[in-house]
Amino acid sequence: MARRHDYLQHTGQDKSRLYKDVLSTFNCRWNNLSTRIGLVPGKETLRQFRQRIQDLYGVTLTDARIAESITREEIPTDMRQLLNSLEKFRSAHH
Repeated sequence: MARRHDYLQHTGQDKSRLYKDVLSTFNCRWNNLSTRIGLVPGKETLRQFRQRIQDLYGVTLTDARIAESITREEIPTDMRQLLNSLEKFRSAHH
């Protein structure tokens, strides 16, 4: 929101209109899960999630534990294709 505000501030728009536009853009992005993910800082979100799981259940979530719990079907197709390409590249150069 702050970056959008800074960007629009130079347009000379009235401040109340500027804030309405920024909030409208934010709300549209927040209402859609796929665009909402882009609004939150991933590392901080993961850190807080891990801490919450630790506090509630006494379980430590490592990167490996998270990766092991994900099934192939849960990985988006484009990500699977990227991982497959990286694996082919890795194995071809050894």
